[in-house]
Amino acid sequence: MADKVLVCKDCGAEFTFTEGEQAFYKEKGFENEPQRCPDC
Repeated sequence: MADKVLVCKDCGAEFTFTEGEQAFYKEKGFENEPQRCPDC
């Protein structure tokens, strides 16, 4: 797994979805990637 650059659906800013965050999401059973940047 590698870091991914995602685009916030609210403000359009790019943000990084880190490898650690991806592992956390998978561990929690979340299937969708985050849609908003940390600021939103």
